[in-house]
Amino acid sequence: MKYNPFNQFLLPGIVLLGGSSSFLGAPWWIGSIAGFIAAYFFPLRSGIAFFLSFLSSFMLWSATAFFLDFQNEHQLSTKMGTLLGGANYGQLIFLTGFIGGLLSGIGSWMGILAKKSA
Repeated sequence: MKYNPFNQFLLPGIVLLGGSSSFLGAPWWIGSIAGFIAAYFFPLRSGIAFFLSFLSSFMLWSATAFFLDFQNEHQLSTKMGTLLGGANYGQLIFLTGFIGGLLSGIGSWMGILAKKSA
């Protein structure tokens, strides 16, 4: 695998582009597929690919959750937090971003493993 430093910019960009396509009607898990494809075609070391994909998807999901939660004045997140043991809306936004980042990170890690085994 030849190292190309430009891949460090392509992988998060593709993950952000793929993840934001869910606003246009794509399924919510499309960020994981975008991470897989980006990591397969623009290979990096597995740890770096996981981290970059996790970070970009974490920021996308957290920002989306924050803006949608802000629009309804935290009403839904307050009710969900009560159901989940008293979590506030900030904790739920963090949890949403963490789950989205983990999903995308695992997708890119699988792309690196698929590239190595091929």
